[in-house]
Amino acid sequence: MASEDTQDLQLVPEVILKRKHDMDEMKAHRAAQQVLNPRGNLKVFNNKKKAIKVHRPETILAMARNQRNHNIRYKRVLKKGMQKRASKDQVKKTKLVIPEGVDTMEEEEREQKEISYVANSVGAKLVFIVRIREPNGMSKNVRRILNSLRLTRVSEVSYIYTRSFVLNFLFDC
Repeated sequence: MASEDTQDLQLVPEVILKRKHDMDEMKAHRAAQQVLNPRGNLKVFNNKKKAIKVHRPETILAMARNQRNHNIRYKRVLKKGMQKRASKDQVKKTKLVIPEGVDTMEEEEREQKEISYVANSVGAKLVFIVRIREPNGMSKNVRRILNSLRLTRVSEVSYIYTRSFVLNFLFDC
């Protein structure tokens, strides 16, 4: 009979039995915690049950980088004003030209001419380009474009014939 009892019992290693026992204890502990703290598995540090927020270091670094960039942008706008991007449309303006040597107001009104002109270089065959900023804070793409246009230092100038790829370069800057 003793041999029959040992054959009926399953032999389970002690390590597995301990693991099952620990898991059962952990489940019971979690159930008790759920009853005590129905807000979930949050770390609590005082009696009012405020949860501790845990931030990953990457998010802290990203937030700091965003804040720093925002401050740099804000200071630049305060100093220089909001900068406009180049326009692809022609800006046509008019102005009154009064010849010199006119004595009376009547002659001045009679001889003044209204001249219309294009205020930007859209549609011009030759463009005069001036570099006016230091490379601090410029993206690699903008630096590469300026180098290809031979504008390596501040206050450097170059004349360039307008072609489609040159215009794309200028609008990317």
